[in-house]
Amino acid sequence: MMMPFKRQALVEFSAVESADRCVSCGAKEPVYIAGQQAYFNYSTSKRITRPTNADNPNSGNKVLLLSIQNPLYPITTDVLYTVCNPIGSVLRIVIFKRNGIQAMVEFESVQCAQKAKAALNGADIYAGCCTLKIEYARPTRLNVIKNDNESWDYTKPYLVRRDRGKGRQRQAILGEHPSSYSDNGYGPPCPLLPLPGNSRYKLTSLDVPDMVSYPLPQSSSSYSGHAPSSVAMVSGLHPSKMNCTRIFNLFCLYGNIEKVKFMKSVPGTALVEMGDEYAVDRAITHLNSIKVFGKRLNVW
Repeated sequence: MMMPFKRQALVEFSAVESADRCVSCGAKEPVYIAGQQAYFNYSTSKRITRPTNADNPNSGNKVLLLSIQNPLYPITTDVLYTVCNPIGSVLRIVIFKRNGIQAMVEFESVQCAQKAKAALNGADIYAGCCTLKIEYARPTRLNVIKNDNESWDYTKPYLVRRDRGKGRQRQAILGEHPSSYSDNGYGPPCPLLPLPGNSRYKLTSLDVPDMVSYPLPQSSSSYSGHAPSSVAMVSGLHPSKMNCTRIFNLFCLYGNIEKVKFMKSVPGTALVEMGDEYAVDRAITHLNSIKVFGKRLNVW
């Protein structure tokens, strides 16, 4: 559970032993997140409880109203589908600009909507921005006439489709990076870890000890300017412990991940296709030269 005003977060593990390993690992070697050192300590709370009203099957609606606060990045049907569908099956999405940016998401059932509301209300789509405020909507069904960036009916794939390829080049709503951004900085806010419910990309407690050692990010003398493409190459991977899921968990902090492919001809090397070249910039800035499973990564 995030507590942004205190710059703190609570993390509940499945077992006390996992929490012990996390605190011990953080004490042995400093961990930096976006240039800030993170400190790990035990909480006085025994478990995390969310401050939400208890939902029951007879309350709520299968259509949710999402208000996106501080939208520094574009909010499209693809983005909301990626956020919501792992929690509950999404049928339709409509995005509109009435009071800022809002959207209605229709789920398959009221239970799916309740789960999504409990899991996502107050969460950031991207770190420090695009915060979700979720309420039950008044309509019980959405009417979609076309499939594009602002509306989509996932039960009717034959509706007019937009060119999905254009969505790959993700631009910030405010245009290019502000003048304060430089290659020595940390750029725009980074995406969060994969959302709850997508077990394919979850780390288990066994992945935690001695996995990643983050140094304070520094500018690389061998890297200058923006990445020429949205594909990053990473070498120095542990031959037996690294896989596509763990590469995803490393890189997804800095942008959307399209594909991960290991190079058979070059052991310990993989290609990572990201959403745009700025995501590659952020990945290079933060991941180059870090140690993963005792091996130093080279990212370019």
